Amino acid sequence: MNLRRFSYINLQRCNIGFKHKLTDWSYAEWTNAIAGEAGEACNVTKKLLRLRDNLAGNTKPGEDDEGTLKRKAARELADVIIYADLTMQALGFSTSDVVVAVFNEKSRQLGCDITFEEGPRESRLDGKVYGELYRNKDGKRIPDDEFIAFRPQDNALPATLEFYYQECKRLGADEPQLEAIVELADRVLRWRKANPNRCKVPDVDPGEITILPE
Repeated sequence: MNLRRFSYINLQRCNIGFKHKLTDWSYAEWTNAIAGEAGEACNVTKKLLRLRDNLAGNTKPGEDDEGTLKRKAARELADVIIYADLTMQALGFSTSDVVVAVFNEKSRQLGCDITFEEGPRESRLDGKVYGELYRNKDGKRIPDDEFIAFRPQDNALPATLEFYYQECKRLGADEPQLEAIVELADRVLRWRKANPNRCKVPDVDPGEITILPE
């Protein structure tokens, strides 16, 4: 599983499925949610100890079966990971970047050569949105440090596209490029006409912009 992709889908489900923005909770509420799920996992592993030591207390169906309890503990731990990722994003960080950085730092402290290969670091230009983009002409992925995103509901976008067209023309861009801008601007205007209630003045919620770790 790609951790960046997981974070992207996790956030989408939070916003759309649960109708819950990251900013709807304080940082403490997010970490409390992690603690709650971790507590559930601890409760299940306590029952595993009872089973191991042949102690009384496991009275519910399935609590006399080690495999069932282990699967339940794993599911609770999965919830911990899901909440931890959302909390990381609420704090303004990329889970993938921070986990790799912390893991590798600990390996260096231990004098251990087991690390994640990071390769050349991509400093994401757009701190508000992220995902994976691919070029139509060759299917190649565009690196995170080579794109920014604008959304059609942004009331500043039509004028921005008009300025971009004029600037490309001044710089001597060829006709296919200029035509592509005109077509894009037309699609944006048609979308805005069909979705007037979704158009708005650009804004940023507190904590929405991602800050990459040094």
